[in-house]
Amino acid sequence: MKCKLGDVCEIKHGYAFKGEFFCNESTNYLLVTPGNFAIGGGFQEKPKYYNGPIPDSYVLGKNDLIVTMTDLSKQGDTLGYSALVPQGGRYLHNQRIGLVSITNQCAVRDYIYWVMRTNDYQRYIVNHASGSTVKHTSPKNILSYDIDLPTLSEQRAIADTLSVLDAKIVNNKAINHHLAAWINSAAVIISGFAMPDSRKPLSPVTITSTPPAIAARRIGRSDASQIFFSTLKPTVGVGNTSNSGRAKARKFSSKPNLLGNLRLNTNRSSSRFCWQTTPWLG
Repeated sequence: MKCKLGDVCEIKHGYAFKGEFFCNESTNYLLVTPGNFAIGGGFQEKPKYYNGPIPDSYVLGKNDLIVTMTDLSKQGDTLGYSALVPQGGRYLHNQRIGLVSITNQCAVRDYIYWVMRTNDYQRYIVNHASGSTVKHTSPKNILSYDIDLPTLSEQRAIADTLSVLDAKIVNNKAINHHLAAWINSAAVIISGFAMPDSRKPLSPVTITSTPPAIAARRIGRSDASQIFFSTLKPTVGVGNTSNSGRAKARKFSSKPNLLGNLRLNTNRSSSRFCWQTTPWLG
């Protein structure tokens, strides 16, 4: 059946928490802001802490459905998108954030959440927004959007399917993010050059490749900033880090190890990096 969002839900305005109590140091409470809404919808962590008086009715609960009603971008990239409050923190219902409550038993909350993440819905909100530099919407505009409302079982099936796919996307992004962080923290060994990706001198730095068939080889040197690496077809070198965070290694064989299942352990306090790779297959 066809209906408007306002036929099945309502939106409550947030509270104007005082800026004098905003802080960068971690507290028990985090303010939800438009920056917590990802492009395309969904919640993203951008902590802004609060250390002041809090009205009880403006503390959000886990999985509360919220919507952003302000956007600083020219295109209104996140305006009107929905998100679910995550667990693991105490989030405050800040101004310009709407709390969506389902008022009709014919609607499933998670289905409404996904409706409010569709492109058609978001373009409708942007097209009806006010402001040029900073775009604003309102509960009235959001609740005027026309939606299709299938049966309860169909709504649940749609929401469950989209949630599973979204969780997979989030997981894949997390894997890519961590892999990039590992690579950027490790030394990249290419053609006999070891280049730690850091602008600070690392001392000492140890890079150890440990293929299953051979124990890692360590080449000793008296200097505190030496680098060690080894592969099955031995490519071993030593070098000294400099203030630029770059080290040049002496090459002892014709083939550097460019392969690998990268498993990185980073301990910045001791500046130690462990890099495990697969054996050279060439």
